[in-house]
Amino acid sequence: MNQLRHSLLALLALLALASCRKDNPQPTHYPYESGIFVTNEGPFQNGTGTITWYHPDSASAKQNIYQEANGGEPLGNIVQSLTFGDSLGYVVVNNANKVVVVRANTFE
Repeated sequence: MNQLRHSLLALLALLALASCRKDNPQPTHYPYESGIFVTNEGPFQNGTGTITWYHPDSASAKQNIYQEANGGEPLGNIVQSLTFGDSLGYVVVNNANKVVVVRANTFE
């Protein structure tokens, strides 16, 4: 009788372990995974340039994505170009004499 109990306990433990499975993590959605980026130079000699993101599927645009993602920090005057490499974006700002490095999927 004692051996039967041990066998039943072992069977229950085996069933409990076999029923456990890892949950598949949900993929993270990033706001700028797909779409078109538009650099806006800004006014000459004063003001700041911006970056606009356009999503062709919804025909919607979101302006000033860098400033919004970075607490209102401006890019600087004369945003000249934007390019991507790996998971980073590089924004060349001419009059500010700087290259701003951002995460490509969040612009932080």
